[in-house]
Amino acid sequence: MDILTPFDLENLLGLTEGNIFHGSIGLDNLFTNRLSGKVGGIWLCGSSAHPGGGVMGAVGKQTSQRILSEGLI
Repeated sequence: MDILTPFDLENLLGLTEGNIFHGSIGLDNLFTNRLSGKVGGIWLCGSSAHPGGGVMGAVGKQTSQRILSEGLI
């Protein structure tokens, strides 16, 4: 058995606070409090963006649909 603490995950893998969602997904870190879409010319579509990594692929799908709807590709 191998046990990795959040400290280990942060140091070994570079995960912020050892969290796969790049920060906890709590009531204070949902919806408008989480980055989404285009921020400073960069499109965000990782687990740190809204709606978070708990919904597999949702962020990437939303981002790609928005890019296509704006005619950027």
